[in-house]
Amino acid sequence: MPITGAVAVLFILAVGAIIAVAVALRSLYTYSRRRDAGDWELGTSYLVKEKGSNRGFALFHKLAGETAGGMVITRTFPEKIRSTEHLTDSSIWWLSREESEQSINPTSLAKLTHVVKEFIEEKKEAVVLLDGLEYLILQNGFETALRFIQALNDLVILNKATLIVPVDPASLSVKELSLLEKEMETHRLSMNILRFFGESVT
Repeated sequence: MPITGAVAVLFILAVGAIIAVAVALRSLYTYSRRRDAGDWELGTSYLVKEKGSNRGFALFHKLAGETAGGMVITRTFPEKIRSTEHLTDSSIWWLSREESEQSINPTSLAKLTHVVKEFIEEKKEAVVLLDGLEYLILQNGFETALRFIQALNDLVILNKATLIVPVDPASLSVKELSLLEKEMETHRLSMNILRFFGESVT
């Protein structure tokens, strides 16, 4: 085969491969972002496995922006997280032993459950981001924290709300992670795919 012909064939194959990858990424993106097609399931808790909480907040912004009903429970000081994540209209609760109007003691899980219950009963299709599960596990033990997640999950189902829980898999044992996965749907959308399709992930 002449060199020019071989180059043409290789070029066609390369273009075909690029198109195939793009189609596969688009399919994964569409599947992972089911809410855009109206398929995000109300009354569902999502476990976002990541180190940090960037994907968790990206998902929160997307869903809370659609419903205008967002609550963030976090280890980060409220004013800081409100500024860095642009949480103008969201309710924020600080997991801390320091007493303030916006704080909840991390061992007061009954109070925290009540706060979430009141919020999701008041807000239609409310979205709650729990950014601090590892801290709650540290303060209460895994079994107690798991029961807390189970209680929240029940409330989410009954009120057709959405719960987003970022967690670093490296902070848990295989058994602990498996138990959490049984309680929540696993959100698998990668940061690179979000960037590829122009989503903000700062």
